[in-house]
Amino acid sequence: MGSKQGGGRLSASLSETDRQRQFIAEGFRRACEEFRAEVEKQCNDCNHEPEIGNILETEFSTKGGTVVRRDIATEMKIVFDSALFKICIKCENPIKLIYSITVKPCAEKSDWRYVNGCGDSVKADYIVGMGIDALLGISSHVH
Repeated sequence: MGSKQGGGRLSASLSETDRQRQFIAEGFRRACEEFRAEVEKQCNDCNHEPEIGNILETEFSTKGGTVVRRDIATEMKIVFDSALFKICIKCENPIKLIYSITVKPCAEKSDWRYVNGCGDSVKADYIVGMGIDALLGISSHVH
């Protein structure tokens, strides 16, 4: 309980800009966790599909991750940019895709949202799905 009180005093001494930056940093940390979990889930689901087989492997670090498609030795990169609170998915083959989102606070500043380059709010599962579709050569989501 004492640590919470000390944290409250520290928080009270921060400027509004610092508090907002901390809030967005927490949203970014959670977004990275959500994207990692979503990539692993969708890859696992694909690997269980008979027409795909067990061809996708994932590997993550604090800076991002990689999904490797073993049958044609190509990959999708996921980059976590903590300085800009940005997550980028990049795939070169078989379909080229580069898609970035930025973590932003919602209007009421009680939650976060993911915003693409056009300013639209997007969901992690949709973005990850686009990346995996590009890696698998499926053009249904990729524009």
